[in-house]
Amino acid sequence: ISGSSGAKSVGAGEYGGPCGTVTIGGITGEVSESPFVYPQEIIEVSIENDTNSLEKGDTGTFRVSVSPQNAVPTSVTWSSSNTNVITVNALTGEYHAVGPGEADITVTVDNIHIDQKRIRVTDI
Repeated sequence: ISGSSGAKSVGAGEYGGPCGTVTIGGITGEVSESPFVYPQEIIEVSIENDTNSLEKGDTGTFRVSVSPQNAVPTSVTWSSSNTNVITVNALTGEYHAVGPGEADITVTVDNIHIDQKRIRVTDI
């Protein structure tokens, strides 16, 4: 911001051009970048889970992280390769370990980005 006197206003400018002027603490300057942050395209997804091993009866919620951090997914779907071992709610990621064995948990983000994690469930 370069110092000058002038109106107290902020306006949206053309792409790449000034957005307007702003006055802060008596100093007026030109704002050269848009104040809006546009979501980025998702590059990578990963299942966040503290363990690969659960006991029968365990419950919880799987989480997914996306990269870059300001990317905004429009859809997230969860699935289990073996519902006799672990069930997962397709919309929320909530899981229930129902029997011993192994299952692959899959998350699909925006119908194109996929990550899988193998989970082993043991009897208590």
